[in-house]
Amino acid sequence: MDDHGYELPERLVTDERVRDLNSKKIAASDVGTTLPGITEENQLQFLLELCEAYSDGKLELDKVLVAISAAGLKGDISTDLAHAIWLCSQKAGSKHEQLGELVAECIKKGKLTRKVVLELEEMELMAHSGVVGNVEIIRKKERQAYTSMYFKQDKFNLLREENEGYGKLLTALLSGGELQQQHLPALRNEIKSLIGAFKLDPNRVCDLVLEAAARDAAGCRVWLQLMPMFNKDAPMQMLAMKFLHYQQDHSNLTAGEDDASGSADKAAGNKGPPVSLFQLAAEMIKGGHVSLEGLLSYLSPTADELSNSYKTRFEQLREEVKGLSLANLGDSTTPGDTTAGPAEEAAAAGGGGGGRLALLTGKLDEIAQTRGITDAPDEPARYQGRPPPPSGMLGPGIQGMGPGMGPPPPGVPWQRGIVPGGPMGMGGMQGMGGPNMMAGPPYMAPGGMLYGMQNGPMGGMSASQMMGGGVRGLGGGVSAAPQAVRPPGGGGADYQATYNVMPASQLDLDARAYDRALLEKGDSHLQLLQALMRVGDWEHALGMLEWLQKCHGVQATNDLDTSRHVLSHLKSLLTPTYTSLYPKGPLGGNVLKRPPYSTAGNPGRTPQALPAPGPELDPLVHQLLEHLGAYVYRDTEIVVMLLRVLQHELVFYGGMRPLGWPVAQQGVDSSKVEQVSKVLSNNIFPALCISYANRALSQEIWDVLELMPFADRAEIYRQGIAACSATPVSAAASTLAVKAFKKIKARLALPDKTDKARKDVIRANAHLLSKVTHSAPLQVADQIMWWAAGSPNAVEPLAEIMKLPNNLTIDCLTYMVLQWWSRLGKNKMKADGANEEDWVTGIMELLGLACRFHSMYSFDLGHVLRFMYDGIKNGDAMDMLLLKSLLSKMTGIEGPATVDPKDAHILCSGNVLQAEKITSVLDRSEKKYVSGRRMVLEELQDGPAIDQQLLVPLAIAMSQQLEYTLYALPTRHIKEVAELHDRVNDTTQQYLTFIEQCIVKDKLLALEQYLSVLPPIHRLISEYGVHPAFAWALWRPVITALEPELMVKLEAKLAAAAAAAGDEEGDELAGLLAGGPGGKSHGG
Repeated sequence: MDDHGYELPERLVTDERVRDLNSKKIAASDVGTTLPGITEENQLQFLLELCEAYSDGKLELDKVLVAISAAGLKGDISTDLAHAIWLCSQKAGSKHEQLGELVAECIKKGKLTRKVVLELEEMELMAHSGVVGNVEIIRKKERQAYTSMYFKQDKFNLLREENEGYGKLLTALLSGGELQQQHLPALRNEIKSLIGAFKLDPNRVCDLVLEAAARDAAGCRVWLQLMPMFNKDAPMQMLAMKFLHYQQDHSNLTAGEDDASGSADKAAGNKGPPVSLFQLAAEMIKGGHVSLEGLLSYLSPTADELSNSYKTRFEQLREEVKGLSLANLGDSTTPGDTTAGPAEEAAAAGGGGGGRLALLTGKLDEIAQTRGITDAPDEPARYQGRPPPPSGMLGPGIQGMGPGMGPPPPGVPWQRGIVPGGPMGMGGMQGMGGPNMMAGPPYMAPGGMLYGMQNGPMGGMSASQMMGGGVRGLGGGVSAAPQAVRPPGGGGADYQATYNVMPASQLDLDARAYDRALLEKGDSHLQLLQALMRVGDWEHALGMLEWLQKCHGVQATNDLDTSRHVLSHLKSLLTPTYTSLYPKGPLGGNVLKRPPYSTAGNPGRTPQALPAPGPELDPLVHQLLEHLGAYVYRDTEIVVMLLRVLQHELVFYGGMRPLGWPVAQQGVDSSKVEQVSKVLSNNIFPALCISYANRALSQEIWDVLELMPFADRAEIYRQGIAACSATPVSAAASTLAVKAFKKIKARLALPDKTDKARKDVIRANAHLLSKVTHSAPLQVADQIMWWAAGSPNAVEPLAEIMKLPNNLTIDCLTYMVLQWWSRLGKNKMKADGANEEDWVTGIMELLGLACRFHSMYSFDLGHVLRFMYDGIKNGDAMDMLLLKSLLSKMTGIEGPATVDPKDAHILCSGNVLQAEKITSVLDRSEKKYVSGRRMVLEELQDGPAIDQQLLVPLAIAMSQQLEYTLYALPTRHIKEVAELHDRVNDTTQQYLTFIEQCIVKDKLLALEQYLSVLPPIHRLISEYGVHPAFAWALWRPVITALEPELMVKLEAKLAAAAAAAGDEEGDELAGLLAGGPGGKSHGG
């Protein structure tokens, strides 16, 4: 270890070896090595220590050469020996004369070469060794060579001095048209001859060759094969000068440096580098003649300026999208409407608050016609002989701010609060009977009653009719609530209500207006990127996309031309796999939908006989989709191709077995599911939001999703909601869908169930809701949950109009129900501990109704039941509330203490009548409930093995929950324990009744099948901890089903015993068993 604490290697030239060398004990030998321990790794250390020993005077000169020979060093050691001598010469106090003698002797013996000494040694050392002569003369020649190399400028022939050589060069470059490969050698020789003959500037010649290559787009790659004849830095320098030339302002050179006349026209004409230059740059980058990183520094504007401009526009557009969710009560014009003329603008700018009002009221007829609003058909009856309202008065069916509502009839004084000609403060009295409520201009009667209506005050309407639609707020809007049409005779018994549904044209779902360019159209970075895509250099194009996205936060595919190039290349990558799915063309059908892949149509087909799958997707597809994001929506055809190819990836390479396939696939790639999930969440769902009301696209998405398990689909939905908010256009589409849903919700009013118009109103609203859910199923499902949680009483009307969804919408609703139920934790009870929260009631009702109404769709009831089972098994008694609602709505089986409201008077009777009536309520034989019980039973029995079926395990978990709520529930409220225990008991009894109904009455479950999964009573009690009463209840369906057989056997035994007795009592008993007069058979 030295003085600085470094660990030094062991010395090779020790004092003992120096003495042995001086005393000739170590000598060189041709037989072998006499100085062991010297290898290639420590060769430099050995030579350095040897030179140090000689420099210190410890070792003689000839002994140095002996040591080198004795060490057996092989190969060329001149470089290491020269380095060792140079290091010794740098030590303080070293003698250059002595080292010079060593150098001279090594050269003489062949250990060093003169060339190595000239390259590595100092001038003084070379002079002492005799390698060079006078040092001063050598230094002078060195300075002359250095000056000639770096400071002497060659005189070339420039264009302004003599143009003959350049004229011949241009003739050679431009006379042949498109350059062919066979002409290249001759052209190369001619260019070299012209450079030598006329002493042309090579850089200028390189520039002219690049100009010729830019003009010849077809033969550009052939021209670039001339680049190796120039300096390797020349192409980059010439190309950079071209970009700088086009990007600089040359307006001051139009008429000289001091005269700027005509500079404005020159500046206006300076539009940056031409497209041909970007094409040339892309070809040069692809060919490796210049580097992309080096060229980016010469582009203008810079990447930082591009990033700042993009982020500024992005934030402005994001703020505008956020404003979509705000209600603008003072302006009824649509955003971006600039059709108002000067007179209208002046009216809108008028003082006193009447300017905008006058503009709006003056255009009410135009607005009503645009939105499809028409007046009531009985125009004469509306006014009953009175003149029509003056110009500017609010028309029928239009809500909002309007001028005064006209003077009262003659003889009726004005009342305080009504100002003639002024704006009316209330807007939105749509609940008060509808647009035809007023037969003429209203006024205030002396008693404070609102007159001007048919049939006197309030027009004969009841309070419920008057407030049926509610007061819909202040400001403009279209009346879509239930609207009353009053006959001339007034209200009363002749009153009939008609329900006008909002027209579909008011569902503004088109968000493509917010797909705006956030990047300058002629930006140099974008043009270079597009040129790289045109020449097919996707390696550098992806690198540039990645650099813009990761380093500067710029999504280049926002540009329309850039996204078109990406989509075009994406289509070419998808085509081979897509073609394999349609070997006979698009009209020939998808091979995944027909034999031989579907065993349903060809049951004898074996996996070995299946045709080979299509090619696997190129990894470049996923990279392109990552940069496209939501902008993949710009080509719907490619979106459909992508979805079908993703289905192919899951089936053939992801191990997802579709329905009807005999065996799972071999060679499964687990990463395929992850890749497909990423594409669906980040690309497809945002694209679906923007491609509004496309039911076919929703079905294509579901064809891919249904191959995946529900857990993977739930993760896709979770990430898909976040991805829809990442891009302004998809965020705008989501916001518009939410607004459209709120419009439908605000105007939803269904007639009574006895009204014949109910079906028509439901169908019309269902079409509206279906149109919204096709666009944004996740966002609408979330809004449905908000509605159900906030207004439990409104769940049934909502479920009524949810009758035209697709499978994707129902699956999203399934996910949203479970996600809402789980994300709010276990705080599902109010503070009193006796009642559940309102949102719990709403979700319970929604789940039950959704399961009942959508048995024909893919509402994933199996996962809902498994979710409930897991929650009950883990001790969450509140999950049994979901099960209670599901059983009630789908199977028609209520709890044991539930009575129909119409039969509530039965509770005042005796116990026998109460029990009979309650039991009759439980017996629901309607077709819809039988179908619901069949579907629930199938889901409970679903599973490849008995231990994976939920029929009996769910009942056992519910019975265990009874004990848990009594003894282990973490609460301090005894009232909560009692309430939860009662709820658990009711739901358990309801579930056991459901099992008995399926076995005994509906015959949906065979007794042998039920016995195969039901443990014996002693095992239920001892192993599973089930209460004896519930253990017997689980076996009660078996006993009930076997009761007729047991009674027949008992009757046979009794009859035989009576016949054998032969006495009078036996004859009487036999007569009774036989059903004689006055008797009744037990079997009956």
